[in-house]
Amino acid sequence: MKHQGIQQRFLCAVAFATLGIVSLPSSAHSGEYARSYEQGYPDEYERQNHHKDYSRRTPYIRIEEARYGLRGASCDARRSLQAAVGSHRHVSVAINNNLCGDPVPGVQKRIRITYSCDNGEVFELRVPERDVATLYCR
Repeated sequence: MKHQGIQQRFLCAVAFATLGIVSLPSSAHSGEYARSYEQGYPDEYERQNHHKDYSRRTPYIRIEEARYGLRGASCDARRSLQAAVGSHRHVSVAINNNLCGDPVPGVQKRIRITYSCDNGEVFELRVPERDVATLYCR
């Protein structure tokens, strides 16, 4: 009888250990699921409640002109600025020499940006170097 009780305890211990090993992958899966949920939920909420169209091929903000430098010595920053804007309605871009080079070394420059929105509105910004340009369309 004593031997049978030890055998039952041993079998119970093996069963619990097996359950712990089997349940380990499911708890790891739960962690992965939680991370995916946390990352995906805000995107889905934004898509559903703010009516963003993530399948858009044309940008909300179109850079019409972007000259970086000083009068008489500037470069065209339109292409790099449009790439930075992407398909967002609201974006902030750092104004620095990374946009199109340094047309006037050692002198503080500025950028003049003309952009249009998909609703037809047109805006112009003038932003000094080492500042941030914020472009916004409704």
